[in-house]
Amino acid sequence: MSNPRIFALIIGTEILNRRRIDKHFDFVSKTIGNYGCKLSGSLIIEDDPALIVQTLKFLSSQPNSIIFCFGGIGSTPDDYTRKCAAIALRDGELYTHPEAKAIIEERLGRDAYPYPIHMADLPKGRN
Repeated sequence: MSNPRIFALIIGTEILNRRRIDKHFDFVSKTIGNYGCKLSGSLIIEDDPALIVQTLKFLSSQPNSIIFCFGGIGSTPDDYTRKCAAIALRDGELYTHPEAKAIIEERLGRDAYPYPIHMADLPKGRN
């Protein structure tokens, strides 16, 4: 990809209301800088599914875009990012990635249920 436009999308109401301090921006900007790249933009948005979908659609519409997305992707019931990415960038469907499921089950055992196991639910990719 020639001249990639790299974006950081940081999702977290707790960052906007200052309950948490963001460390993602510093991490991603330094890391891509080590590869001779730079950010074209960074956004911090609240945990709102419609806003997440709209923002992902906008960023992905930019020529040669690469999006690093942080936050809202954990194992609690209010983490919407995976589903929103599927809606914005694919057909809206998630599937359980078998290797990811096995890793989560191996590491967490019974504690993988009921919520952490959903971290294995990913947008369907192109084969």
